[in-house]
Amino acid sequence: MYFRLGHSRFEPEVADISFEWSVDDHPGAPSPEGITVLVYDESGRPTEVFLSPSGGSVNFGEGGVHSMLLYNNDTESVIISGESHGPLTADHLNC
Repeated sequence: MYFRLGHSRFEPEVADISFEWSVDDHPGAPSPEGITVLVYDESGRPTEVFLSPSGGSVNFGEGGVHSMLLYNNDTESVIISGESHGPLTADHLNC
C-alpha cells in the first residue's frame, strides 16, 4: 500500500489521503473494505477517522497533527498498543 498526503494552502489543517493498493505484491488479494486513521494531536489525544479504500480527507484540527496510525479496519482483531507519547504498534491477531 502506498499513500499520499496533499495539503491545501487554504486549509492547512486538512489533508487529502489517497491509497494505491499494489496488486503486484499480492496477486488476487482483496483490497480492504476501509481504512482507520488515528490522528494524534500534540497532547497525544487520538481522533479516529474512517476512510474508504481509495482515501479521503482528514482534519488535523487547529494544533495540527503530531502523529498518525493507519490500518485496515476490516480485520477481525486489531490491537493498538503504546498509545501514550511514544511508538505505536498495531498488531493483527488471527482468531
